[in-house]
Amino acid sequence: MAEIGADLGAGGAGEWALVDGAAECWFEAPSHAAGAELIIDVARLAAPGPLPEFGLRRTGVSVRVPYDAKGQPPALTGAISDLARRAGLRPDPTAAQRIGITIESPHPAAVRGYWRLVCDYRSVGDELVDPLHRDPVLRFAVTDEVRPLRNRIHLDVDAGTAFGPDRLAELERVGGHVVRGAISADPDGNEVCIPSRPPSRLDDTDELADWRQLMGAMVRYPTAGPAQAAELAAAVAAVADDAGRPLIIDLRPGTVIIDSGKDQQEDERFDLDAGFREVARAVQAAARDLGLVAGSDTGLRHLQAAIDAADIPAVQRFWLAALGYRPDPRSFLTDIVDPRRRGPVMWFQQLEEEDEARRAQRNRLRLRLAVPPAQAPGRLAAALGAGGMIIDDTAAPTRWLVADPEGNELELVAG
Repeated sequence: MAEIGADLGAGGAGEWALVDGAAECWFEAPSHAAGAELIIDVARLAAPGPLPEFGLRRTGVSVRVPYDAKGQPPALTGAISDLARRAGLRPDPTAAQRIGITIESPHPAAVRGYWRLVCDYRSVGDELVDPLHRDPVLRFAVTDEVRPLRNRIHLDVDAGTAFGPDRLAELERVGGHVVRGAISADPDGNEVCIPSRPPSRLDDTDELADWRQLMGAMVRYPTAGPAQAAELAAAVAAVADDAGRPLIIDLRPGTVIIDSGKDQQEDERFDLDAGFREVARAVQAAARDLGLVAGSDTGLRHLQAAIDAADIPAVQRFWLAALGYRPDPRSFLTDIVDPRRRGPVMWFQQLEEEDEARRAQRNRLRLRLAVPPAQAPGRLAAALGAGGMIIDDTAAPTRWLVADPEGNELELVAG
């Protein structure tokens, strides 16, 4: 599967990048509503064909247009850029990036089935892919190294499905096992935190019946076509802007997902203008007014990565610089987040300094960051300036393997 390549030269040189077989661009916008206007315009332009994939945020909107069956760049990109310019939305070529996860194993096929089940992903060749293109691609690589100790990196995955006795039995059939509590591990010992209970409702009122709580609050509405999806996006954008509440609004073929973001439904922790439940009620009412019915929990997912670190601030600085992330504003958390709210959350937990053996062992899991070629040198310099070190640059200038101050690895890919 292709990652991020050179700009496409469509819709203005350097605006669009090739990302996993699609042309992608981020347009900065002053509000949800401004981004929603672009979505409405594109829906009219694309009709009767399918709507491109959109990620609507308070600060902008990402647009993803798949290549055609012959692998040709989509002609729609130029027209979308023209519409964005007329609306006063500015493209940001530096914003294109894609975070993935690579798992090394002596027997990749043996662990792939486990992770497909845990993440509720789809197999695409040798990779596992979120069907809705919201969460990181999982790749698998062969290694002969024996790494018997626990990784310092693990994943937290809530894919909207409870892992009760029946689901745990399914994991056992693909080589998984329960480590402790909600922690499960694949056949190689790579760990993941999975839910033991199904997603709960925000509360028991009918006005919030559509919403589910994973690590944030989410709802998914199947839509009849591009016009209806765009209309829902505009309605939700108006609610979010009126309340001063940032929302994650993702439009995919036949469905719209609305997401509070991790913990953002917890009003007491944030200095926001309106309570989340008030916003959620208004979103549900707007969807119902359009005749929409909430879909099943399928497609709802929160995936995040966690790193055990002896010196959390030092390790955190590296990942902030390498990924272009920012710290979560809550002082009691170690989370770092994508400022555009597209990539997975990362968080850090304390590793005992005397745990030298585990610190010395290479992880079986690493993150993979793909950026446009023009952005790679700057991102590499930022990572090295924040305490990183190059451990493999034999494929430079298209690929570098970089480690943080405690040896956790990031694969930086350029084009």
